[in-house]
This record gives sequence, structure tokens and C-alpha cells, in this order.
Amino acid sequence: MLQPKLDSLDIKILAALRTYGPRNFAEVARRTKISPTTLQYRLKSLSSHFSLIFLTNIYHVNLGLKKIVIIVEAQPGREELLLNCLKVNGFWIYLAPIYGIVQGYLGVYTIPEDYIAKFEQFLNELKDIGVARSVRYVWTTSLQKVNLVGTWFDFDSEAWAFQWENWVNEIPGKSTELPYTLKDPDQFPILADEIDMFILKELEKNAVISFSELAKRLGITPPAVRHRYRKLLKLNLIENFDIRLYPFQSMPTENFYFVFDFEHQEAYAKFATSLLDKPFVVSLGKVLGQSSMIAFLYIPLQEFRRFINALSKLRAIEWLQNYFYVHMDINKDQKQTFPYKYFKQGSWIYDHNEQIKTIRTLSKQSLEL
Repeated sequence: MLQPKLDSLDIKILAALRTYGPRNFAEVARRTKISPTTLQYRLKSLSSHFSLIFLTNIYHVNLGLKKIVIIVEAQPGREELLLNCLKVNGFWIYLAPIYGIVQGYLGVYTIPEDYIAKFEQFLNELKDIGVARSVRYVWTTSLQKVNLVGTWFDFDSEAWAFQWENWVNEIPGKSTELPYTLKDPDQFPILADEIDMFILKELEKNAVISFSELAKRLGITPPAVRHRYRKLLKLNLIENFDIRLYPFQSMPTENFYFVFDFEHQEAYAKFATSLLDKPFVVSLGKVLGQSSMIAFLYIPLQEFRRFINALSKLRAIEWLQNYFYVHMDINKDQKQTFPYKYFKQGSWIYDHNEQIKTIRTLSKQSLEL
């Protein structure tokens, strides 16, 4: 059975969705010069064959939340216990098994700024109770989603053309101007109330949920929701939309998490800018206070060696200092929205002592079995 492939019109539709957003289908149809009926048919096909969904990326910085990505190596035989312990801290938003040199879990958490030291104590406790062998982490900016455009798609042959050599050569000439999501924030203010948090949580799950449906769930009017939505945009609480789709389904692929280190800010900025339109990039983030970045990547296996060769060339010319990566098993990953339920009366509730007590109990119980 032939695997589905994206064609030229699909790419044009996805590029328009990236620019105009999934809440503006009329403009997407106009820009791609197709009828609304054709657009709906194409979107239904993409949803069926490529699992296309529309999500909203929240700028957690303006919710007073600092993002951290952790790599936790499990003690052999305690992998399931490690996962259960990681989930005790309710501020996780993503967890995925990792394998290779490190066997364990990758986690993404959004932690209230006042509790970052407590969270680091939580991570150290995982080692102290014998659940984790090692923990490595980076505090990062929000993760900039990279939605698909036509870069590296050959519209004549309607196939992907991976131009690694061209990518290496283009980096030195790239702009150093980055989106605000890839810059160190000056502060972590809380710019939302509980109603805003609810709306953001629902949009994070479904970017095209109607204002009428949100109004019904909140017990307010649709115009009131619309007013709130405009405020969220104005305050940069909504970064952008996640047009989630995996384009290389006709090829065996792997998902990776990379950390890249650079000698200076300019090298970081140009490297990051070069990735903002590439089809193998899922999302990017800057390591806070450093000339380093993280990247979640989705690469066909047949192209991975060529990608590593490209990185080697960048190291040879001293553009890239170093890198580290792990394989991710996204077939077993878990996601949840940002921890809105812990926001009460204008502040975040973070019970560090209860978390520590719970993971110690879980560890003790597992040893008694």
C-alpha cells in the first residue's frame, strides 16, 4: 500500500495556515486561490493521512512560568517508577521515553519563577531516592514552533529535497534578528487572571474552538470571550499556532532532542534563524543566559547521517562548539496543558514538600514489593 505524500497544494495550504492562522480559513482559501469547499476537503484529508491538528502555543513567560527541559536517566528496572515520580510534579507539560546512550525520560516543565530552586531540589531528590542515575537540564525560553512552509520542497517533482550543504553555507549570511520567543526575557510577569487561564488552556488543546463554545463553558457571552482573546494577543500570551503535522510519513523517521552550544551570541542567532523555515524542525528554544539552544527535530533516517555530517562541518569551521542529542519515542509520549489548575487568586500554588513526600513514598513502596 502506497504511503500518502504531500503535494504542492498541500504545502501551499500549510504555508498559508502558518501565516494567517487556523482561525482564518477564509483568508487561507483566498491566498491559495481555492474555494472554501476545496480547502475543507484538503484539511480533512490532511487530518486523516497526516494527523493534522491545530493547537495554540502559549507564551508561558507572561504567565510567570519558566520553562525547563530535563533529561533523566533511569536506574535500571525503575523506569516505570521514574515516570510516576516525574508526574508527581503537576507542572509537567510533556514527557517522552528516550533511548540510546541515556535510557530514561525527557520532560518539559513550566515552573513558577519563585520556585525554580525548589524544582531543582525535586530533580536532585530523584537521584537521592535511587530512582534516577543522573539528571541533566536546561532552563529555556518558550519553545518557538516551526510550522511547515515550502522550503526544501521541490514543487516540480512534488518531493522533499534535503539541501544540507546549502544550509551550512547559508548560515553565516543569516540575520541575527530573532523572534521574542528566542530571546532572554527581562522578567516573568503574570499578565492573566483565572478566566484568561481557562481560555488559554482550551485554546492550547484546540486552536479553532469557537468563542461560543468557550462562552458556554465559562458562563459568559461570546463578545466577552472575543474581547479576552484580543487582550491575550495584545499581551503576547499567545505566541503562535501549532500547525501540527509530520510531513515525512512515506519514510522511516526518528525524533530527536538536541542541545547546541556556540561560542558567542551571533553564532547562536544566525544558526537559530537558519532553522526557522526548515521542514525537519519541530520547535526551538534558547538556553537562558547562554549562547546555546535546544531543538526538537524530526528527521528521515536516511537523512540523519547527512545532518550529522553538516554539523561536523559547522564544528570544523568553529561555528558550532558542541552538541548533544537523544532519541525520543514519541509513540509513547504524554502531554498535558500548562498547569492552569494550580493558579488561584492571582498566584501559583506550588507544594514542594508534598511532592517530595509523595516520591519518597512511591520509592519506598516499590522496594517493598
